[in-house]
Amino acid sequence: MNKATDTNKKIPVLIFTGFLGSGKTTVVNHLIQNNKDKKIGVVVNEFGEVGFDSEIIQAEEDIKVEISNGCACCVVRDDLESGVKALIDAQPDLDYVFIEASGLAEPGPIVQTFVHNITMDKKSYLDATVCLVDTVNFVSNWDEFETLQKQVGNSDFVVLNKLDQEGSKADKVKEVLLAAKADLHILEFNKDDQSSLSILMDTHPFELDDVTPEVNTHQHKHEQPHHHEHEDFDELVYISKAELDPNKMDEIFKKDQFSSIVRAKGFLNFAGQSVSMVYQQVGHGKQLSPYTKKLSSNKLILIGKQLDQSIISELKSCEL
Repeated sequence: MNKATDTNKKIPVLIFTGFLGSGKTTVVNHLIQNNKDKKIGVVVNEFGEVGFDSEIIQAEEDIKVEISNGCACCVVRDDLESGVKALIDAQPDLDYVFIEASGLAEPGPIVQTFVHNITMDKKSYLDATVCLVDTVNFVSNWDEFETLQKQVGNSDFVVLNKLDQEGSKADKVKEVLLAAKADLHILEFNKDDQSSLSILMDTHPFELDDVTPEVNTHQHKHEQPHHHEHEDFDELVYISKAELDPNKMDEIFKKDQFSSIVRAKGFLNFAGQSVSMVYQQVGHGKQLSPYTKKLSSNKLILIGKQLDQSIISELKSCEL
């Protein structure tokens, strides 16, 4: 039967979860680029009011949906459902829908959007839930952030990322993961190997019994599936049309008030540069890379615990 006229077709959905800075967007882009024979729609969920990841996702604009100002597991769950429905209605010939959840989202309630919803079940099915793990920072984050524990506990696959930076930590990371969930499927992401994540595509229909809502940790709090509260994270957003002094910016990010930043991401326009720069920070690790064009303004999102409001003033001091 011709795909475009197959009204009974159910579209598989992959949920990508993972803590702040784990590399979800990188893996989503990798799968899109290495499956050009498939038409993949993407729903991107941002924690705050200002989006970033949807700019970086390499899917075509008409098959992307951005959900901001909340996480898909709670306040925007209805928006998630309507976003996926709208995407499928507009593009019924999709081969896949990818959902990139916020780094603070728990996958359990997102899963329930699909497995307890008759309307969604007519259009789609949940193929798998994939948790990205930042190999560099995983062990230090594991005991501190309950959200990370829940993300692992509710996933079918865990993908180890950033092995090129800290491959020596992989064995310890696997030890912690398997102690939490013995039957976990652990994959290693190699961006130079097109087939390293091929198992994630066309896996199997999701089975409700596969959900493991808890992991083996004394810190885990038992909650009802519908109830969810975020850990105490703050978000600051810096937006400005001014060009920036790169040397001043480098000094700013070395100051003490930036030590509480768990995740920073955004676009920066430096003086003398013909394109904007993509800034990524996970913990103390920082990366700056050229974007494809020059954007009209700087947009930097900072996430952390008890962030000092003076950070915005510090950033403004770098403007020319």
